[in-house]
Amino acid sequence: MNANRTAELSIRLTEFEVPPVQDFLVIGKRAPIGIEAFTKMVEFISPNQYKAIRLNHEKFEGIIIRKNFINLMDEELLVSAILIEVDAISDESSIFKGSLNIVLNIKKEIEI
Repeated sequence: MNANRTAELSIRLTEFEVPPVQDFLVIGKRAPIGIEAFTKMVEFISPNQYKAIRLNHEKFEGIIIRKNFINLMDEELLVSAILIEVDAISDESSIFKGSLNIVLNIKKEIEI
C-alpha cells in the first residue's frame, strides 16, 4: 500500500483590527501589546481554542494560533510557513492577524 500526503496552505494577512483574532496572530517584539496580554484575552474570549507559542525570532515575540490547525499538521511546519510570509511584510512593531485555510490532499493505493 502506498500513501502520498500533501498539504496546501492558503494564507491571508491583514493589519490588526477588532475582532483581534481570526485563525492566528503574529506579534512583533516591539508591538504595543505583548503575547502575554493577548494570550489572557484570547483565553477569556475563546477558552481552549488557541495556543500561544513563544518564538525565538529576530522580529516576532510569538504567535497565537487555533489549536485545530495544529492537529491537522506539524506545528513547526505550520508556524514556519506563516512566519516566512509575515516576515516579508512586517517589522518588530507589527501585529498581524490572519486567516488560514488548510486543504489536505491524500492519495492512497490499495490492492483490489
